[in-house]
Amino acid sequence: MVEATVPARAPATEDRLIVPPAESSAARAQRFVRNVLADTDVDRDVANLAVLMTKALIINGILHARSAIAVTIQVVPESIRIEVTDGSLQRVNGGAQSWGMATIAR
Repeated sequence: MVEATVPARAPATEDRLIVPPAESSAARAQRFVRNVLADTDVDRDVANLAVLMTKALIINGILHARSAIAVTIQVVPESIRIEVTDGSLQRVNGGAQSWGMATIAR
């Protein structure tokens, strides 16, 4: 599991999407997150950052896990939590191929 949290002001909501390990899944997950956030008062810049982080996390799952990927977004007052899980039992450790994970962790 990898998660990223960014500050936001929005009413509480939670939604989930499961996508296959396919090229089209990153765009589908981005649309999902954007649509969930469109129904809230989350700042546009924060929403754009959340969508970008989602893309990085989904691409990582596609490249490394090669299994179905679940995207859960929780929007509560003052924060957004995007959780991406897959069927891999391998822990994300970083390294040359995972520069995106280091970016998300910041």
